Amino acid sequence: MGVAANSDSINAGTAGLAETENATAINFGLVGVAALSEYENRAGYFEVYEEDSTSTANNYAIYAVAENTDSNFYAGYFEGNLVYTGALIGPSDAKLKENIEPLDDALSLILQMEPKQYEFKTDEYALSMPEGERHFGLIAADLKKIAPELVHTVVAPEHRKFTDSSSIEPRPQIRYEGVNYIEIIPMLVGAVQQMKASNDSLRQELADLKEDVNQCCGTGYRLSNPEEGDTVSHLTVELANIREIILEQNVPNPFKEQTIISYFVPDDAQSAQLIFFDQNGKHLKTVDVEKGYGIMTVFAQNLNSGTYSYSLVINGEVAETKRMIKMR
Repeated sequence: MGVAANSDSINAGTAGLAETENATAINFGLVGVAALSEYENRAGYFEVYEEDSTSTANNYAIYAVAENTDSNFYAGYFEGNLVYTGALIGPSDAKLKENIEPLDDALSLILQMEPKQYEFKTDEYALSMPEGERHFGLIAADLKKIAPELVHTVVAPEHRKFTDSSSIEPRPQIRYEGVNYIEIIPMLVGAVQQMKASNDSLRQELADLKEDVNQCCGTGYRLSNPEEGDTVSHLTVELANIREIILEQNVPNPFKEQTIISYFVPDDAQSAQLIFFDQNGKHLKTVDVEKGYGIMTVFAQNLNSGTYSYSLVINGEVAETKRMIKMR
């Protein structure tokens, strides 16, 4: 245990420094080992407290710095479970940020993510990972195609266990890819907001449609029962609009593996195609369609999650475009 107090400068209860010119050595400024107690073992114990609760001093039980922000610098690396009872706080003040822009495509990014369930390879890699437990998360290689900023290469340091008398053979460095799950939270917030805005728009369209129907058909004259002997005319009428181009919304939408698109191509059309595009406007496929009513089944098991569009093109001109959402 180290105690430091009452200095006008820097107090150090315990200080450690390791220097060597041997490039193959592992340097430890400070090593803590605790074992053999049947009650509780702590390799290190750090506590900071202030007797005067009104003090404005800043207190840090542990302060670790990695001044270089390159990928191979870490202020801390922990193997095993990390538990905390307070708040996990990151820098979020606007004065620390620049090039601030809204995340307009949050829903599209979230829909493209492919969550998985898995177990860790504890026998193959000598990392302190949970053994025989099912976990949920994303695969770094899949996420890198969508949001490479969230994927980072991590280097697990060469490791050597210490005992009272000697050390065992060191474990070599292990490189792997990790995911910044914290920054997925703003994406989820943006996706929920986009979905709410879309739902609100659909509700308003439905309300407007109901109002139009009520104005058109909600009122009128009711024919009273005819008296005996009155002549009642019976008429039939057929309504048609065969020249109107129709492109229906795919059903279901959103969909997982397949969806159905209905359409109508008028008889005077010289050519007609259904053209599919991804969320970036990249052409995916063109399908020639016949005149008249048609139903197309779209299979999309191998299509990434996201928002896509399809257009009905008549005589080389886009007649109508709809959007469809593919989900996993």
